[in-house]
Amino acid sequence: MSPAVLIVMDDIFLRPRIESQVTRAGYGVVGKGKHPDLPSAVAATKPRAIVVSLQSTSFDVFASIQRLRADPANQGLAVLGFCQHERSDLADRGRAAGCDQVVTNGYVSQQLGPWLAALGPGSTAPA
Repeated sequence: MSPAVLIVMDDIFLRPRIESQVTRAGYGVVGKGKHPDLPSAVAATKPRAIVVSLQSTSFDVFASIQRLRADPANQGLAVLGFCQHERSDLADRGRAAGCDQVVTNGYVSQQLGPWLAALGPGSTAPA
């Protein structure tokens, strides 16, 4: 079974592009939909990485990332946050909450594969 990526986002139009990037990188996609309780979703799906929209309106994404990071069991889990390039406020909040990296919507829909490939088995998030 291939390692998995948990995708957390509200945008149904961008999601297929992200899923395509994930599967082309050799990862499976788990936990389709919204995950207001991110730590529980991670415990249930055991992903290698999380790709999360920082523009989600269905839950407090920043508090969820902080709760996730507070659990030592999630050490080494890669978290990639993304948002529109104009939203530097969200990017800053994402980094402060615990995202390993924050990128634009364009990056995540077109260049996610190399980020995932850089993870490799058992490694931590790429810089």
